[in-house]
Amino acid sequence: MTTDPAVAEAFPPGEYIKDEIEARGWTQRDLARVLGRSEPKSAS
Repeated sequence: MTTDPAVAEAFPPGEYIKDEIEARGWTQRDLARVLGRSEPKSAS
């Protein structure tokens, strides 16, 4: 019987967001609109 808790993989949140944007085919501008935020000045 093991008593060690499962270890979660840690990675930067920005990496997760970047992966999600790419998977959805969005630009930074699209994400800003969805979140109700102002668009980044150098959005692609």
